[in-house]
Amino acid sequence: REAQKLLEDHEDTKLFVVGVYGRRYFSQHHIPIERMFLYTAQNPTLERAREISGLLLDQYDAGLLKKIFVVYTDMENGMNTRARSTRLLPFHRTYFAPPEKEKKIETPFEFEPSLQVVLDGIMRSYLTGFIYSALIDSFCSEQQARMTAMDSANRNAEELLAQWEAGDATEDSFAQLAQENSADTSSASNGGLLQYVSPYSGYVDTFTQWSLDPSRQPGDTGIIQNTGSSVKGYHIMYFA
Repeated sequence: REAQKLLEDHEDTKLFVVGVYGRRYFSQHHIPIERMFLYTAQNPTLERAREISGLLLDQYDAGLLKKIFVVYTDMENGMNTRARSTRLLPFHRTYFAPPEKEKKIETPFEFEPSLQVVLDGIMRSYLTGFIYSALIDSFCSEQQARMTAMDSANRNAEELLAQWEAGDATEDSFAQLAQENSADTSSASNGGLLQYVSPYSGYVDTFTQWSLDPSRQPGDTGIIQNTGSSVKGYHIMYFA
């Protein structure tokens, strides 16, 4: 929404996008992207932040960009995240307003080799640092959202299994449970039944290991986490 607001307020906005979700969103909405950084947003590094800031500063210095905004997800604390839009360039004068109680400086600063050279170095470091911070914030926010979703999925799985165990706890009732609650539409239609499980059947490791455990007995149940594919979640297992 923050990026969409910028596009509405500034018709000539150029988008420099990091991460799969951003690229997918703008592509699906047929919104032109000036530059896509193809590395994953899940591995933020200072080197990548330097690459982004260098490109933006070069275009800004060349007059191709009049303003530079960064839109990112800010992790305010361990529970709350917020989408933010911050203008990096040009600076607002309020950025440098001294605190009211700060002692006034009487002696001018000296800059070596020159004020221009010092400011150029500061600008690149400032822009790189802010972008790196935004990449880290966005990564942490995404991880927090995933952890929250996984925790909710785990609690839901435990409640469903407890609900089944409180009933007649039969193979037929488990099939009904799968039909009514499974997100896997390919197996839900036949009561969650999967056959011919082997080390070569292509299932995720946790699923295969549980199913092929030599101690497994008919009627065994369990909850296993799916971490080996792009779709994360939990399986409620019943061994028949």
